[in-house]
Amino acid sequence: MHELKVMPWLLRTSRNEPEALHSARFDKREMPVSILRPVPVRGRLDRVTITNANDVYVSDTKSRKKHVVTEKDVLQVSLGRMLCLYSGNRVFHGSGRKMKFPERAFIHTVSRTDGTERWHVVKTIPPSQLIPIYLDYLARSDDTVKHAAG
Repeated sequence: MHELKVMPWLLRTSRNEPEALHSARFDKREMPVSILRPVPVRGRLDRVTITNANDVYVSDTKSRKKHVVTEKDVLQVSLGRMLCLYSGNRVFHGSGRKMKFPERAFIHTVSRTDGTERWHVVKTIPPSQLIPIYLDYLARSDDTVKHAAG
């Protein structure tokens, strides 16, 4: 198993939506994105925001008992960032504008117990570290499927 070298990844937490998401010129929910390189991945991003300054951010909402961010959450938004970065999608690369992909993302937690909300700013995992983690995950899930079928 690969060890993450970006800890601590939680940069800050706030009750309010981050300012970066307020200045959006593009805000899409449940956006399908896929790439073939550097590794084949496809997914549906919970929320993608492009600011007026052409910064691309990925956000994910989690409903939980407590306002916690897990390593799995950071892996998920990091993979989402990588999808945007390497995607040939015109939204990110065909508008004639130079897009920027800051190394941070947002986890929005909503408490199932009292309905409170928190926004957590996290440092994303760079693709150079994320790709080996993702490939390891794929290898382990293939083994699990083979063992279950056999």
